[in-house]
Amino acid sequence: MTIPSQATLSMLARARYWMPDASSPAYHWWVMVPLMLGLTAVGLNVTALNLALPKIMTNLRADLDLAQWVQTGAMIVSAVMTPSVGWLGSTLGNRRLYLLAIGVFVTGSLLCAMAWSMIALIGFRLIQALGMGLLMPLTRVILFQAFPPDKRGLAVGITALGFSFGPMMGPVVSGYLLEYASWRAIFYLNVPVGLLSLGLAYTILPHPTSRQWQPFDMMGCVSMAVFLISFLLAVTQGRKIGWDAPLILMLFVLALGAAVMFVGVELRKSPDSV
Repeated sequence: MTIPSQATLSMLARARYWMPDASSPAYHWWVMVPLMLGLTAVGLNVTALNLALPKIMTNLRADLDLAQWVQTGAMIVSAVMTPSVGWLGSTLGNRRLYLLAIGVFVTGSLLCAMAWSMIALIGFRLIQALGMGLLMPLTRVILFQAFPPDKRGLAVGITALGFSFGPMMGPVVSGYLLEYASWRAIFYLNVPVGLLSLGLAYTILPHPTSRQWQPFDMMGCVSMAVFLISFLLAVTQGRKIGWDAPLILMLFVLALGAAVMFVGVELRKSPDSV
């Protein structure tokens, strides 16, 4: 049996000393750190990619009609994933779900950096968007669980700075990387930030003491997904093929019908509904 050296024991003691304790009154402020890093990575990715898209189109030899799906597809997937956060959180636990979401985001970013065609980039962006769609609402859920009621508003406001910092620095970082490196570096940049958030979240986020399973709202989720997909497709494609085109009108009608169905389903399930 190997006996740890004095230096190793000293290092472990220091790590234990600095490790956040869940019983500490300031523990909830530690919880905010990995959440802010995750939002910073997401915000940085969105604005940096907007600036890099023309260069990506040139490098991958794609036209605007195809390239726009790099952002549109990710926006649709992120929107569709949002309603499922409650059910996934009750099934997996919010801690596990956050680790999974940031892991998927980092994996998608790494794959996007290695994309060999615009079709591959769009597909990898959809994987990245699966993580992004979970991170945004899940961050607030974890904050509301970690912070007392009188500090929740302050916690949400401070955490939003992370998402604001990303878009603010996105054009600066993107311009520098496009000038001196490559558009692929924009996606590679998400990897260390995401891994840091993943490591801190694994260390800091609390383990759930109990988990109340909730049934999956299939009709509500499907109707919400149909509404979001059809509405976003109509808005993004309407300026291209015309707002009075039969396809656009059909998408708006489908979105309206799905929205009415969603409201009806949720009111019927609500205990306070009349």
